[in-house]
Amino acid sequence: VKSSIQAGKQLLYLFKFYDKDENLICSKVGTTIRLPEKRLREEINYYRKHNIPVEKAEICSVIDCGDLPAEGAESYTRAYYIKKFPNNFKKNDRFFRVDIKTRTFNKLVNEYLLETA
Repeated sequence: VKSSIQAGKQLLYLFKFYDKDENLICSKVGTTIRLPEKRLREEINYYRKHNIPVEKAEICSVIDCGDLPAEGAESYTRAYYIKKFPNNFKKNDRFFRVDIKTRTFNKLVNEYLLETA
């Protein structure tokens, strides 16, 4: 999947990772200034290196946070999902066996960006 997002921006993303049977392994919220496709490849390599059987990955959302550091929006969304799914959270913003809905993620990020504007 190619995005129209440019590298060098404060980006917040939602990725999802699946096994060979297309079962959801995890949803991941993160930040990058690199192209989302490059960041996704890095994540896939990380999972494979750690014996997590990722066979498919999806870029669900990428939001440009403008002049704000994307870590703020990441912390806001992460806090929401940690509270909702505390037992599924693993370090580095991964929520195992949690299908984070893109619409809810986008709504949370927009709430954060509008509140701080």
